Amino acid sequence: MRTLVVFAFLLLAGCAGPATQMTDAPTVPTLTFAEGPTVEGLNVTYTLAIAGPAGSSDHIGGHYWNATQADPTAAFSVAKGCIHVAGGGSFPASYAITCVVGSGTHYLRGHMRVTTDGVATNYWTNEVRLTVP
Repeated sequence: MRTLVVFAFLLLAGCAGPATQMTDAPTVPTLTFAEGPTVEGLNVTYTLAIAGPAGSSDHIGGHYWNATQADPTAAFSVAKGCIHVAGGGSFPASYAITCVVGSGTHYLRGHMRVTTDGVATNYWTNEVRLTVP
């Protein structure tokens, strides 16, 4: 009976704890094009925004292909690279990325790799189609 009285007192006193609120914060890093991409001559520039829990990456940048890629990690061997952030960086954060491309149609994705205990995990933006005159 005494336990029930103590529990009732705590409940009435507000010690049962506050209601938790759900947030839309991602539990894994998510990458988006915060600005751009924009084409000026043969330079493609964009701001890569990385959201999610705090962490660090050993590779931040972008890649592009001459054809659309459903799985950019599988097609990595035929990708062309953009100028990457030297040494990677911390996130959440935003990074300015530049790609020097040739004329034609290209399919661009922002990219980040996180390596933990020798295991690499790749994160990509959605694909963006670019036409460079």
